[in-house]
This record gives sequence, structure tokens and C-alpha cells, in this order.
Amino acid sequence: MRKAITIALAAAALLWVGATLNGCGGCGYDEKRPIATIDGKTTITVGDFVYHYKRAVEMAPPQDKPVINTFDDAKDFLDDIVTARVLEVEAEALGYADDEGLKNSVKTHRSNLLRERTRQKIEDSVKVTEAEILDHFNKNKEWRRVSFIVCDDKKKCEKAYAELKAGKPWDEVVKKYTIREENKDKGGKFELDFYYNADNVSRAVYETAVGKYTPVVEGEGGDQWFIFRVDEKIPGHKDEYAKVKDEIRNAIKRYKVDVKTWEYLEKLRKETDIKVDRKVYDALIKGDIADAKKKYNRKGVAVSSVGGIPVYFESWYEGMFLQLGVSEETVGEFRRKEPEQYKKAMDERLKALENDALLEYDAVRSGVDKDDQFVRDLDRFRAGMLVDQIYDDVFVATIPEVTEGEIREYFENHIEEFQDLERADVHVVAFPDKAEVEKIRAEVAAGGDLSAVAGKRVDKYLAAMEEKGELKKQPTPEKMPVSDFLTVYKEAEGAKAGTGTRPGGAEFALADELRPRVFKTKKGDVSEVFKLKDGRWAFFKYLEYFPFVQHTLDEEQYRSTAEDGAQREKIASPEVDRKCQAWFGELRAKHEIDVDEGALKMAYKKVQKL
Repeated sequence: MRKAITIALAAAALLWVGATLNGCGGCGYDEKRPIATIDGKTTITVGDFVYHYKRAVEMAPPQDKPVINTFDDAKDFLDDIVTARVLEVEAEALGYADDEGLKNSVKTHRSNLLRERTRQKIEDSVKVTEAEILDHFNKNKEWRRVSFIVCDDKKKCEKAYAELKAGKPWDEVVKKYTIREENKDKGGKFELDFYYNADNVSRAVYETAVGKYTPVVEGEGGDQWFIFRVDEKIPGHKDEYAKVKDEIRNAIKRYKVDVKTWEYLEKLRKETDIKVDRKVYDALIKGDIADAKKKYNRKGVAVSSVGGIPVYFESWYEGMFLQLGVSEETVGEFRRKEPEQYKKAMDERLKALENDALLEYDAVRSGVDKDDQFVRDLDRFRAGMLVDQIYDDVFVATIPEVTEGEIREYFENHIEEFQDLERADVHVVAFPDKAEVEKIRAEVAAGGDLSAVAGKRVDKYLAAMEEKGELKKQPTPEKMPVSDFLTVYKEAEGAKAGTGTRPGGAEFALADELRPRVFKTKKGDVSEVFKLKDGRWAFFKYLEYFPFVQHTLDEEQYRSTAEDGAQREKIASPEVDRKCQAWFGELRAKHEIDVDEGALKMAYKKVQKL
């Protein structure tokens, strides 16, 4: 029987209420008064009951949200909490709490909770005023067209600025100093319209007159420096203030939180004792990578310590492949060819991990890990894992394996899951401009490669839209060019697999509209240009045809799918649910459970007011 199963409804309910909790500061009158006591020592308080209810309302899906309209509902809810608590006690007795996997999961969850608390503290400290929103709105009524010089060294940027002040031509200084190769020969021209974003860069640009250039401006993150020349002022957005006010507020808030977080991390870095183990560090930076992995990529080995919080080598090592965009087989070659880039990327990776540890360290030194709410949340996570584990290992193990008949019954009742519907793959091209589509089709009909021809046209069209500022906000589909591969099903009800790379949405609607045309043509055909319902003009090339296929249980992949489905249905069946309830009853009977109805009434009245 597979371990990954869908839990019966009764047990699922326990997972969102099961936790070991002590007290509930601020949750209600006499919140520490026990409602239920298990074996004379384990208590569930008024505060616990209210906490569980609030969390269940927040987290449970709509169909499983608790309803406490009557005192009997409150009794039922308490029964669930008691049962979850009994399951946790049983799991502890069986030694599940000593499982290393569980301990590591709780440890990781603890770190994540601590970091999130620090992030939330920073976010709560950031305020956005009405004046800031209005200033942002008014400034963006007018945008700028700019050229710029960007350097990764502040002193170089200052040299460039000094040469400009001495009278050297802008284009000459751009060529000499900017690190952006793609526009070095274009006088540093910025490809998009520059808009006000309330950051130090845009503030500098908006304070500079047309034809003038800014002083050296530090980019966000402190790793690049800019000089901007303002070439032109142009019309900006035309939105009404009321329509974009909330959007602007959120954008300013996100930016200010990012800046405040970066500043706070830099402050923490200066205050905190950070020690790098040079032997471990050098092993990966200078030594043989395979040897470093063999020696240090194991549990508990740290490359750095941040206020006593370890940054593990394994996180640094395993994350470097994503950071560098290479595989384990090619990382050595990358380091040989690009040693400086390799070291810089690895240092950035290590700093990012240290930043996470700094957030955790700050929360610990602030006493967050002693906070009642934090303790409850962590205990709740641990309890949920214990309940889940004992349910899987003790109860699910008693459920018989699904039979061949049950597998076949599932297959027959869900036959659509085992079909490849009749379909065609097409390459569709669509533009708001009919002339563009006709040009592309003519090139393709003359033997041109559709992907290459259409790709160039789309890029050119999008560049023109950028130039006009039409991409500042996501345009509606009918204004966008398309060059895409779609799967079109012959029958409308056969849309279970979606279309293209993204099921549903605009691509789905486009495939739906193409269907009648596609299946009147043949493989290899290029359609005539036609108008879509949204006003765009389009054509398509019929690439491949796939007939209807009915898969069978003789195919291993589909037998496995049917077996998994049959298991899920069995676990969710009324018969198994009754068996689960009986198991709960047996466990509860092993323990002495005392309930104080007066305390329960107190909790009931409290949740009625929520």
C-alpha cells in the first residue's frame, strides 16, 4: 500500500486542529481554564479551544470549515481536538517524536517561522503616505527617455563623471566605461520609457533637466552605479487616480520593504559575529569540487556561522548549480573558464544564505522563539506531523490492498483519464495588424521557417510597443502578437488537457476558436489569413495529427494510475471512515478524559463573538 494517501475526512479534520498547546494569551476570559484533561495531566484550555477554532477557520478549505452554531457543535469540535491530542500522545508513546526526519522538519519549520517574523516586523514598520502616492501618480503623468552609463565599480563611474564634467563627448565616455555591451554603441540609450518608481535612481532622473545628466547614482543592492542623461520628456500614463491608487500604494510598499530589508540586513551584518570556516570555504572555491563534496557535503557541516546559527555547506553546495546555471558535471569546467565569475556567484550565494540566518538570528535575539503564538504555531506543526505519521503507519496499514476488481472498477468509472483524445498540433500566428500577418504568411508560403520568421516579427512588434510605453501594464490579449504552438482537440469536451504550455485562459479560447478550421485542413497545410473574434488577424500551420487512443491496464503507467485512484477512493469510502472512527474510539478509551462543561460554555460564548 502506498504511503502517500488521501486521509479520510475525520482524520483530515484532526490535522488542522491537532496540536500540543499551553495557554492562549489574549484569546478570551480565563483562557487558561482547562476544558478537557487527558490522563490527569494533559490539558486543553479555553484559550486552546478558541485558538484551534480561529486557525481552523483561517486554514481549512470552504467545505471543511468548522461550524459552531450550537453548544452541541462546540462539543463535537472539542471531541476533534481531544482525539487529535490522544493521537499525539499515542504517537509520542510509539517513539515517533524521536524520528530524525521529523526533528529535521520541525527544525526547518522553526527557522522559516523565525525568518518570517523578522520580515513581518520590517514590513509592519513601513508606511506609505497619501502624499507619496499622489507624488508618484503626478510624476508618472510624464515619463522620460534616457541614456545611461552603468559600472560595477563606483570609482570607475566617478571617473566617467569627471570626464563628462571636463567636456568629453557623452558617446565617447559611454563606450569607454559602460559595462552594458548591447547599447554601448547606441550612446547608452535605454530601450524603454523611463518612469518614476520612487527609488533613488528615478528620483535622480526626475530631478535632472532635459539635456543634462545626473551625478553618480548607486543602484539598489549597491553593486552597480549609474549616470543618466535625460534626453526627452514624453507623456506618461492617463489613468484616473482612484483607479490606480491602491496599485501605486502596493508598488511603493513593496519597494520600501525591499529597501528597508536590505538596509536592515546590512545593519545586522555589522552587528553580528559572522565567522566563515576558511578551510571549508577554500575547499569549494580553490580546491577540487568533487573532493569538497565528498568531505563536507554531509549533515551538520557548516561553511559559516551567523551569531551562532550555522550556514550549512550542503545548502551552499547544492544551491550553486542553480546560481551558476550549470550541472554537477560541468561546474568544474565553468570554474576553470570563469574563475572570477564563479567566485563572485558563490560569494553571492553564501551571502544570501547568511542573510537568511541573520533574519533568524534577529528573531531569536528579540525573543520571538519564546513568544506564546510562535510556540503554538511550532507545536501545531509538530503535532500535525505526529498525527499524520501514526495515521499512516498504524491505521492505513490495516486497510487491505485494493483488489484487481477494484482497480478495474476505477478504470471503467474514470475511463476519460485513460484516453488520448483526437487532436492536432498547430503553430498559430496572430497580430492586431493584418498586414503583419499577411507578410509572415507570404514568407512562410515562399519556404521560410515559420518559427524564425514569426519570432522576428513578434520581437520587432513588441519592441515597438515598448517604445510607445504600451507594455507598462499588461495589455489585454487582443493587443498582443502571438507565435505559439497549440494543441487543438477535435471535440470541445475534450479540452481536459488544455492547450499549449499553459492550460486554460487565452490560449484555450484561441484553440477553441481554431478547432473548426483546423480539422477541415490537412497535416502540412498553411491556412489563409482570417479574423479572430477578438479582432486580431491570424493564420496557422497544421503540424501533426494524433488519433484517438484508448489506453488499457496492460500498460504499466496506466495500471499504476488506476491503482492509485482505487486506493484513494477506498480510503475515502464510508466503510473505511467508519473503521477510522472506531479506531479513534479505541484510542480514546485507553485514556481517562475529563471535560469541564462550564469551561466549554465559556469557550463556546467566545467563539460566538468572533
